[in-house]
Amino acid sequence: MTTVMVTGGAGFLGSTLCRLFAERGDDVVVFDQRPGPNAPRIRTRIGPVHDLSALVRAIRDHGVRRIVHTVAILDGEENPYATYLTNVMGAINVIEAVRLERIERAVLISSEAAYHATEQNPMNEDHRIFRSSEGSPGGHYGASKAAADLIALTYASQNGLDLRVVRLSSLYGPGMSTSMYIRPMVEGVVAGRPVRFESGGDMRRDYTYYLDAAQGVMRALDADPARLEHRVFNIASGRTVTVSELAEIVRRVEPQADITVGPGLTGNEASLVRTRGTLDLSCAERELGYRPEYPLERGVRVFIDALREGERPSAR
Repeated sequence: MTTVMVTGGAGFLGSTLCRLFAERGDDVVVFDQRPGPNAPRIRTRIGPVHDLSALVRAIRDHGVRRIVHTVAILDGEENPYATYLTNVMGAINVIEAVRLERIERAVLISSEAAYHATEQNPMNEDHRIFRSSEGSPGGHYGASKAAADLIALTYASQNGLDLRVVRLSSLYGPGMSTSMYIRPMVEGVVAGRPVRFESGGDMRRDYTYYLDAAQGVMRALDADPARLEHRVFNIASGRTVTVSELAEIVRRVEPQADITVGPGLTGNEASLVRTRGTLDLSCAERELGYRPEYPLERGVRVFIDALREGERPSAR
């Protein structure tokens, strides 16, 4: 086993990874501005990822050998500057720390929002991330992820670093902080209250259960570099549904669910939906052995049951 640093280890995905690494016997160092999980083998070092010196000190003090970088600002439209400072400069600091401290390998968490408007479906990892005629349809968040991905790949090729990029899609499950329609639907079912959306039914996503995402990230970190032909991997469910279809799935899982979704798109979804194709998982399947274990129906069922029990389900 080894010592793994998880930046953003207090977050939704980060805390899940911390628990899973610790359960298998790794020593885990959380680098975050909030405390990580309180569990054996997990220690927290408070600090921001845009402070390179603090990051390097934490790596040295704890003998870190591998890193998973999960820190990100998701709602980039509210504060573009903070989004780029955290999502781009934070990634640069992690990568530079990998170079300075000769870290064995690191995985950087990216997003399907890094892709430009869908040109093929499903989208593989070589799908374009920008056009010269317009900015990112994924907004400042999408642009920040595309930039960080390119920087990571350049460091890897120019400086010989073992860096892997994992592009995730719409993580959901107990502990999620964003809405994405699915959280209020599930919470409404558990509370026995109706859920109403005036519009948004045409928005589509590849909803990925958080334990599938964690499995994919861990496989990317563990994979023997001699077996890898690529550095970027899509990790998702491999299935895209609209919000209207999602509501129908929730009703099938819980027939008493009272959910109404109006048609169309809301807010910035008209731009965002352009990036929301189905992700091609063949590269991750072939090189990482990744197979999603939670189709949407199962994920919704487990999510509902976990909220009813008031806790996360077992990572097993």
